[in-house]
Amino acid sequence: MKKTLAAGAAVVLLATTSCLKAKDTGCNYDECRSAYAPQSELDFLDTLLTNQGIQATEHCTGGFFQVVNPGTGASIDPCSNVNVVSQGWVIGGNRFDSTQYGNIDLKEVIAGWRALLPKIKVGGEINIYLPPTMAYGASGYQNVPANSYLHFNIRLTGVNL
Repeated sequence: MKKTLAAGAAVVLLATTSCLKAKDTGCNYDECRSAYAPQSELDFLDTLLTNQGIQATEHCTGGFFQVVNPGTGASIDPCSNVNVVSQGWVIGGNRFDSTQYGNIDLKEVIAGWRALLPKIKVGGEINIYLPPTMAYGASGYQNVPANSYLHFNIRLTGVNL
């Protein structure tokens, strides 16, 4: 009788907890389905990185990343507002950006930043390598030529609630 009662309680507990929703952060973003690069861009970027001796992890979106320092502060998600210090280069070319940014909405940045910056916590640093589709694409941006493959070094200095 005790075994039957215990088994029944376990079934009720399991049924009750399986119906609970996970905490809704309000960020409905599936990084692997929201943006991704075509295979031709991935192959070319992989060749660029290999030729420069860079070992980076490929992400499901087509960007590559190296976590320099994972950070120990707060975690972020792809919908966070963050503070960063960033440098950007055209791979194999010149630096086009070196800036400290405050209160950046990750919903408003290039796809590669939105997908890969959450790989670190506040205090962390990451190198990200992006094909054109995950960056500025065929239109380019300011002094970034169209269809550029980019490298960013980003330090995550804060998250704004």
